[in-house]
Amino acid sequence: MRKYVPALSGRSVMLKNYFNIAIRNLRNNSTFALLNIAGLGLSIACCTLIFLLVRHHLSFDQFHSKVDRVAAIITESTRAEEGTMNYVPYPMGAALRQDYAFLEKTAMVSGRRNTLVTVSVPGQAVMSPREL
Repeated sequence: MRKYVPALSGRSVMLKNYFNIAIRNLRNNSTFALLNIAGLGLSIACCTLIFLLVRHHLSFDQFHSKVDRVAAIITESTRAEEGTMNYVPYPMGAALRQDYAFLEKTAMVSGRRNTLVTVSVPGQAVMSPREL
C-alpha cells in the first residue's frame, strides 16, 4: 500500500517564492537593506524604552482617591558601600510644610533593607514578625 503524500499547496509555494525574492533583494541591495534593518531595530528599541518609561511614571499612587493632588519628592544618594538608594531626609517634611503653605499633609518614607521596626505599647506583649 502506498503512503499518501499531499502535493505542495499553492500557498506554500507562493510563500517560498516570496522568501526567495526577499533574500535575493537583500543580497543585491545589502547596504540599503542593512541600513533599513538597523533603523527599524533602533526605532523599535526607542519606542519600547519610551513606553516603559511612561508606564513607569504613570504607575505611581494610582490607588488614591485624589491622585491629582499627590506628589513625590525624591533625593538620590549614591554611596560606594550601599549602592544607589532613593530616600528623603526626615526634616524635609517639616521644612516643606513651613516653606510651602499649599501643602496640606506630608509623609516621609524611608526604606531600609532587612530592618525590623518594633512598636511597644505599654501593657501589651510585643508581637514577633511572624505574627504580623
